[in-house]
This record gives sequence, C-alpha cells and structure tokens, in this order.
Amino acid sequence: MAATAREDGVRSLELGQRGCKHYDGGCLLKAPCCDKLYTCRLCHDNIEDHQLDRFKVKEVQCVNCEKIQHAQQTYMTRDWRQLDNEVAQTPMPLEYQNVTVDILCNDCNGRSTVQFHILGMKCKICDSYNTAQAGGRRVPVDQQ
Repeated sequence: MAATAREDGVRSLELGQRGCKHYDGGCLLKAPCCDKLYTCRLCHDNIEDHQLDRFKVKEVQCVNCEKIQHAQQTYMTRDWRQLDNEVAQTPMPLEYQNVTVDILCNDCNGRSTVQFHILGMKCKICDSYNTAQAGGRRVPVDQQ
C-alpha cells in the first residue's frame, strides 16, 4: 500500500503492528521506479502496473521519525531487541537506578530524556541505541 510514513506508521501503531500483512517492518521502501513509498515490494506490485526490483531500492523511510535514509543490508531492530533484553537483565547500582539523562539520537536526530543505563540509552522516537548524552547533568527521577 502506498503511504506516507506518518499515515502508515500511525495506523500500524494503533493496530499494534508495524508494516503490512506481508512483513513486520519499521520502514517504508522508496520505490526508485515510481518514487513512491510502500510498506513492501508485494504491496507495491499489487497496486502498480510494474514490479519493484527490491535490489534497486536505495532509500527507506522510518515510520517513527519519517527520516529518509540509505537502505542497509543489516537490520538493526534485531540488535536493538537483544540490547533491550541485556539492559533489562543488567541492574544498575543503587546510585544510578533513578537517574535520567538527556540524549541525542544519531539516527533520527531526535532528543529525549531517558533513564540512564551503562549499556546504552534508547531513543524514545525511533527505538535506536545509537545515542549520545546531550550534555546537562544527570538528575535522579525523584528530584525532578
């Protein structure tokens, strides 16, 4: 189905799923043949009068932050889920348990305030761990 990231992403999140009936993905493919955004090549092929060559797709759009970026061979969501599990299983020392920090995401350029963790801080916008502390001091949650 052709869609903008906002239309597709918001609708999918409301349904509790991402992507389409063919794939569970967090991005839209930018079809180089017609310059339209689709959830997958099968959705494209069902609507258009031509086929999408998936190997020619060079750009994707994130459904969370709407940033268009280069298509990658690696799928980072699996890595972020593994890091989610590691963070959940790694308790922080008492003095850091309620500390929040401001972060800047290197993937979507978003800023957010998150709980500090030594293994990484997850972007609230695109769910990436490719983040850096954006300065400011760490503030315990109970002192905010």
